[in-house]
Amino acid sequence: MRRAHTADNQQQWSSHALSPYGLAKYIANTRHRSSNGRALLNLSHWPITDDDLSAVSSAGLGVNSLSLRHCLRISDHGLLHLRDMQRGVIGGGLKVLDLAGCVGLTDRTCSILADSLPRLHSVDLSCCDRLSDRGLCSLLGGCKYLEKIILQNLPRLSNPSIDAIRTSIVMFRRLHVIDLCDCRNFTDEALIKLLEDDKSGCVHTLNL
Repeated sequence: MRRAHTADNQQQWSSHALSPYGLAKYIANTRHRSSNGRALLNLSHWPITDDDLSAVSSAGLGVNSLSLRHCLRISDHGLLHLRDMQRGVIGGGLKVLDLAGCVGLTDRTCSILADSLPRLHSVDLSCCDRLSDRGLCSLLGGCKYLEKIILQNLPRLSNPSIDAIRTSIVMFRRLHVIDLCDCRNFTDEALIKLLEDDKSGCVHTLNL
């Protein structure tokens, strides 16, 4: 089992030989709380699989922020386990989810998040390049509490995604931060209409 260290001292493995029990124990001992009291779990770059996500969801009960950034082996099916992180959690549950660079994810991921994690506040789906307008529309229709959405480098997104974002802003007035860097299929007209329809000044940051 090879170990590497990142700049922020997060431990990573190119492969891991932990049993589900060992992974759950590691998670229980590793998660920590931020300055605002939020329980954080960072598994970025881990070679975890869909089966491993079952252990993650069981051991991660009460975690508010989960990073699976660049976990290349997970698929839509594995994310179904994340719904278990919400069970029995009153007033808490998963609020921040980072799935950037998880290239195996598709539009079905967005439907799963909308159904299983409707109270998400922040999601990062950057570089999940199989996502399309259909998926984003599903996500925004179900996750009505989103305050921040990061969608960098998603080549399949186009004007229908902008329309869905605009609808979310107008109807729910919660989406403050929108990052669409390197998404190149939006027209000027669609982006201008998004800004014009934000009568309440909900959007604080729009990155293009």
